[in-house]
Amino acid sequence: MREAVQSIKNMQTELERIQSKLERLSSTLKFEQRSLNAPLEKITSDLDSMLDLGYDILLIEQGDYSTAVNDLTFTDQFIDLIISHLMHLQRGAKVRLTRQQDDMISNINKQLMHVQGSLMIVLNNFNKNAENN
Repeated sequence: MREAVQSIKNMQTELERIQSKLERLSSTLKFEQRSLNAPLEKITSDLDSMLDLGYDILLIEQGDYSTAVNDLTFTDQFIDLIISHLMHLQRGAKVRLTRQQDDMISNINKQLMHVQGSLMIVLNNFNKNAENN
């Protein structure tokens, strides 16, 4: 379980970096791109409020593995939603992104996918431990 807690702490740090990148992306928007402000701000605030990995660490430390697994599964699904929102912003025909903005979104999505990969490892370890017990 120590490994799971450390992995979750690493994910938490990475998600904080992603939030910072999203905020930087918002600050690069030009006047004609202002319609992207609301979705980016929503994604950033959702990341902050919806993904409380510290709570998952507490659950694991208290031995409440089933609630932790449920919450981590929700986190995985929520990250999927964020990735799809960001991809929609990239593909949207209404607002053109600069090359730098497009690259920033691609980089953020790669980081989110990396967090998802780490999350899958943690969830798989829980499943293996449950099967062994």
